[in-house]
Amino acid sequence: MAVNADFTSAGGFDTTGPVAVALAVLGLLIGAAAGLLTRRTLPAMVVTLVALLALKTVWSQMRMMFATTVTKTTGGGRFGEGDSPKIPANALEVDTSYVTGDGSLRGWGTCTNADDRSACLRREGVVGWSKEYLPFSHMDAMQWAATGALAGLILLTAGVLGYAARRALR
Repeated sequence: MAVNADFTSAGGFDTTGPVAVALAVLGLLIGAAAGLLTRRTLPAMVVTLVALLALKTVWSQMRMMFATTVTKTTGGGRFGEGDSPKIPANALEVDTSYVTGDGSLRGWGTCTNADDRSACLRREGVVGWSKEYLPFSHMDAMQWAATGALAGLILLTAGVLGYAARRALR
């Protein structure tokens, strides 16, 4: 199976596993609730479209909240380009930084304009690299955590649907 390098994108994350099912159920419930609340087909379709677009926008910003990243560091004063920690081939690189002797991080752009970059990095206290990444093996846990969050939205939407159904049957 080919692995999408950015498995946290909508194409890799939202269309596989339990997240796909949860998003489909949520969309169905939103549409049904909109139909019962508006009692008109076209306005219900517009309300559903707007709600699903809003959900998609918010969801795309929240997706990485379910990620647990891994950090690899090097040390010993080795901070050349070839000394950067290697990450698994199917992992998503989140951040690359320099690490100082006290453990704080400096952006990878530190000293890029210096005449003697190595000397500048030593003055900054840099002793190695830090790479933060998300292994592909974490995708299952991310998807189940995201499905749990979506389950909360499903329950909320089901409550609105129940209210709308009771109102429509009066």
